[in-house]
Amino acid sequence: MSTIDPSTRWWRSRRLWGTVSMALILGGVLLTVVNGWVVARSMRPPYVGTSVWQTIVLAMLPLPMALGGLFIHAFGTRGEDDRVGRRLAYPIIGLVSGIGVGHVAYDIVHSLPLTIWPVCMVVAGLLAVVILEIILRRTYAKEAVEQEVQRSGVKGRGEITRAVTYYLDHSPVTRVTVTFVDHGGVRRYARGTIGGHHRSGTTIPLTYSPTRPEVRGGVVLGVG
Repeated sequence: MSTIDPSTRWWRSRRLWGTVSMALILGGVLLTVVNGWVVARSMRPPYVGTSVWQTIVLAMLPLPMALGGLFIHAFGTRGEDDRVGRRLAYPIIGLVSGIGVGHVAYDIVHSLPLTIWPVCMVVAGLLAVVILEIILRRTYAKEAVEQEVQRSGVKGRGEITRAVTYYLDHSPVTRVTVTFVDHGGVRRYARGTIGGHHRSGTTIPLTYSPTRPEVRGGVVLGVG
């Protein structure tokens, strides 16, 4: 028994472990960029090679550092806003394209013609970041609408017109298409995944936005 709240102990600080995880991840990505610079230097005149310690540090440490950072973030910052957690795919992209970034940087600094494969790695990394950010922003926008609908939406029931049941983590879930008539008398359709076994012809509760039910997240199935 103690008079001190265990959650206030310094080693339980989510901020601390979040900082440690980000330091490891960014350090791993930075080492990968430096490795790309060293690789470019070894492939260009005067062909400066790398020592054993450089190979160990630059080629072998980045991946364990990044994975360690991801692990610490996953278990040390539980309960925090998961938006940062969802963007942890970025370090993986950084590790993959970091060598290309370092190689391109070396060519630019030394006014050398760019090599195709590092440029492709950089472009692929940028495209991956853009695509991932678009997906995440759409997801966040949908979640925001769903939260608003659950707080102040109109409750009703809808009929399942199509149902496909499968298992997720050993639990049944069903992908359904539902039709319902809103408060203005307009028939609408919505799709979503809900827990449990469901079949066509049955009804389920739902909540929808009275002003914009057509947007993503404007209808929340299984809540009513």
